[in-house]
Amino acid sequence: MHGYVRFTAGCLLGLALLAPPPAGATTPFVDGAVVDMPPGIWHGRYEFPGVYCLTFPVAGEATRLSSRLLDNDAVSLTRVDYGPLQMSLVSSTMPASLTDEREHLDQIARAADSAARLPDGLYSVGTEDSPMGPVVRRRLTNVASRGPRHTAPFPIDLAFHDLPPERIATVAELRLFSRWPDRYEVAAHVTVPETGSPAEVEQARQLAEAFADAALRSLQACTALLPPRVPTGP
Repeated sequence: MHGYVRFTAGCLLGLALLAPPPAGATTPFVDGAVVDMPPGIWHGRYEFPGVYCLTFPVAGEATRLSSRLLDNDAVSLTRVDYGPLQMSLVSSTMPASLTDEREHLDQIARAADSAARLPDGLYSVGTEDSPMGPVVRRRLTNVASRGPRHTAPFPIDLAFHDLPPERIATVAELRLFSRWPDRYEVAAHVTVPETGSPAEVEQARQLAEAFADAALRSLQACTALLPPRVPTGP
């Protein structure tokens, strides 16, 4: 969310194992939460009060929900595990001097620079219009689901597996947009079987794209109904 600036995760609070949310209730963001989900019970409704809300796709297949704050509480990360597929949702606070237009241009420039520095096929970037303004779309190959030790987690920080070009171990789709003073990113990451055929790789790509786009639509539709947030503090 902050381009490619790395920061340590030493400020993270210890994770607490919590009970699954009651049926029908909206699950709130809780710093340091880890919730194991029995199959079929979660409806996927989720919110960070005053910041965003959405319904995670195919929530009944989710197995674990975790959430945490990073970077002196300026960044929130929520992860939903679905076996070989993991969804992540990140929100972060923009500097007071930054406009949505400038933020979008900066993100495009950073993404294009990253794509240019990586081997062909690992990183591609594009844009699209949406009801809440321009969206940066990123497609990644062989990106790790968790970064190296002492780096921020995926998708805040990106680390790639060192593999030959013909070996595809993971695929991911990311969607980034902003509504001042917040920026948002949803990411779907899929692990490909070691013996995965080209058809299985393409199926994994389509799955990641479908989950990322569904989460983006829900996030925008719900969050657009919230009053624009007024930041507090300096």
